[in-house]
Amino acid sequence: MKTKYILVLFFSILLLSNVKEAKSQFVTGTQIIGSGSNQLDISVSVDSSFNIIKFVITGPSTKWFGFSFNSTSMSPGTYTILANINGGNPAEYVMVQHAAPTLQPTQNLQNFTSSTNAGRKTFTFYRSISTADANDYQFSYMSNNLDIAWAYGSGLTLSQHQDRGSSAVNFSNPCTTVNPTILTSVNICQGDSVMIFGQYKKIAGTYSKIIEKQLACDSIVKQTLIVNTPVTTLLSPISICNGDSVLIFGQYRKIAASYYDTLQSVHSCDSILKQILFVGNSIVNTLPSINICNGDSTMIFGTYHNTSGMYADTLISMSGCDSIVKIDLNVISIDTNVVYNSDSLKAVQGADSYQWYDCATNQLIVGATDYYYFNTISGNYKVKITKGNCESFSGCHEYIATSINNISKNDTRLLIQPNPATDKVKLSHYGLAAFSSIDIYDITGKMIIRHSIQNKLNSETIDVSMLKTGIYFIKLSNNEQSITKKLIIN
Repeated sequence: MKTKYILVLFFSILLLSNVKEAKSQFVTGTQIIGSGSNQLDISVSVDSSFNIIKFVITGPSTKWFGFSFNSTSMSPGTYTILANINGGNPAEYVMVQHAAPTLQPTQNLQNFTSSTNAGRKTFTFYRSISTADANDYQFSYMSNNLDIAWAYGSGLTLSQHQDRGSSAVNFSNPCTTVNPTILTSVNICQGDSVMIFGQYKKIAGTYSKIIEKQLACDSIVKQTLIVNTPVTTLLSPISICNGDSVLIFGQYRKIAASYYDTLQSVHSCDSILKQILFVGNSIVNTLPSINICNGDSTMIFGTYHNTSGMYADTLISMSGCDSIVKIDLNVISIDTNVVYNSDSLKAVQGADSYQWYDCATNQLIVGATDYYYFNTISGNYKVKITKGNCESFSGCHEYIATSINNISKNDTRLLIQPNPATDKVKLSHYGLAAFSSIDIYDITGKMIIRHSIQNKLNSETIDVSMLKTGIYFIKLSNNEQSITKKLIIN
């Protein structure tokens, strides 16, 4: 290498996958060249989120030194950075074979800082990843090696180099194992709300916020919200004879009724006490039934119970008026069985509501609120089933989607006219009068239209003018079977 001036540092960074919990487009690499007083150090960090490159270069304080990009030799036209010429800041050059590099007319390096320690000088400076300057090297993203050529002179005046060579820098993403910061959980009462990360929340769960940092790993902060529901405690009923009275919640009562008192419990949430008063010589008093979810328990007559059944207690008042009290406890169980039937997954009917989820993301599927689920995408799905105040998830079930082009194309029991359509379609269904609904899904499996069959004739007309151009699926179904055909909207 005969040249007087040097440097060539090739640098490229491969775009990493978009993993939001660790900064995906931030990579950094460092290389040490030589040793002793003439040692050269280079560190390069690239942050695509902010379009910034940070350079830190160190060399002998009494000599010029520098690097070039995208080459390991003195290739003409190579983008070059020289530093410490006459003690000055780094500047951008263009390599000219074995002649002196040419100073670029437009300089895009900025925010220079420098320090000298034990005969070595360190410069820190920045540049945009991509500039509009044709002389600048436009950086891209790679996670593998960075080829470099380096050199330093005999003094501060730019002249024949004293030594030169080539090397490589390995780049890596230090943010792939960022641990989140877990904040102290927040407790609220049902019906209240609290501000978490700038928004008011009232639904229990764990909320996250990503704080993006320039030339550093993102910070992940998590906050768990706990919603405490009111607690209702049923006290043992009281029975008195006609004409008597008894003290209930600070007042004397003599009329048969249910009495309530509200107290503040943990986290300042309400706690409700219920006291039932019976008056007279009632032989049997049947209280309103109590419903609980499977796995829960409730106090009846001073004892916790979690099994369905009729519970009784015999009361004797001060005047000897015996009274038998009965309470029917219903434990709500939810059948979470799911079967694969024809072209859909089906849960057991009879619940109050259904919501299907994608097991791969644990996210709910918008619009998938029937007891059955139809899609054109294979995967694993589960359903949340709700009865009253109780809810339960099924297990995850594999669903193998039918090809779009093979969905019931030869089923003559259902005729769609016209197909393709623009505003209305007529469905002729032969022998299918018992079907209860007609559903239209988009290509992702989301239900767009639900149409209840209003008569026992063999044809129905549906308005589809609101649908955008594309492929949809019409599905006729009842409790026993379903038929699906493709619909094209022009």
